[in-house]
Amino acid sequence: MIKLILLFILLVAVFATLLSLTGRQPVTPPAASQIVRYSPSAIPARPANRAERFDFIAYGDTRDGHDIHRTLIKHMIALNPDLVIHTGDLVSKGRKDDEWDTFFEVIDPLAQKVPYYTIRGNHDRGRHNYEKRFAPPNDSGTDRYYAFDHKNVHFIALDTNQSIGKMSPQRYWLEKNLSSTDKPHVVAFFHHPPFGVTKGRGDNKRVKNAFHDLFVRHSVNLVVSGHDHLYYRTQRNGITYITTGGGGAPLYDVDNMLPQLPSDTWGKYHHVVHFTVTGGLIKGTVIDIDGKVKDSFTVTTRRGAKLGPRN
Repeated sequence: MIKLILLFILLVAVFATLLSLTGRQPVTPPAASQIVRYSPSAIPARPANRAERFDFIAYGDTRDGHDIHRTLIKHMIALNPDLVIHTGDLVSKGRKDDEWDTFFEVIDPLAQKVPYYTIRGNHDRGRHNYEKRFAPPNDSGTDRYYAFDHKNVHFIALDTNQSIGKMSPQRYWLEKNLSSTDKPHVVAFFHHPPFGVTKGRGDNKRVKNAFHDLFVRHSVNLVVSGHDHLYYRTQRNGITYITTGGGGAPLYDVDNMLPQLPSDTWGKYHHVVHFTVTGGLIKGTVIDIDGKVKDSFTVTTRRGAKLGPRN
């Protein structure tokens, strides 16, 4: 028995030596503590020289369309926004570290100058890589949902990948948060759109049932989502819903047989949505990858909201 044990120890030592000589060492991924978490609150705010007026950009579903994403980043830099929101599916495979490395390399020229707010998409899940790389701007919620104010707009970021039912912690937090704001504009953003015209999808009943009536009750005036790889705008019960999923991922077709309203607008193109907030109005402009304006619209203030000074 002792001879067998000694033989086993000898074989292990020989094997380890061979591995060392051939350089075939086990690959150990970088520890989570070595990854610097990005937080939009770390980016210095711009001087408040325009009263309540400011600009922000929304887009989503960049995934692995890096060349398209780079072009859109250049457009966003030229537009010079005060902040940017990404509606999820930042990468294609959330478990892969190299995809996150590429994503940050693409957004770095913008995100190091402008606060860049994100929310998880379904493709961003895996090995907690999203949570390792993004910190919420404050302690209003959790790593996956949060809220913040910028001038006269209250922004709410939600995670539709986790439970959103009436008894869920996120839904309880959302209702409490909506009740606490008196800002003239409330903008909610999350990944899965409640309403849709995408072929094979249509409306997301789970998200619509969880949020729409609540948004109506609290006079939310703008909701921005992604997931469907196209542009879509609709208005339901006084709320403007925008789907902006043209950040780089392959584009989807529209199903013209799905229910639509006469005022609905959609398009199959890569794009960003540029918003200008001035007092009681939010003006939206959709800009495609060639820099052309594809749609424009306005969103009025919430019902019963008190406006601050206008510029």
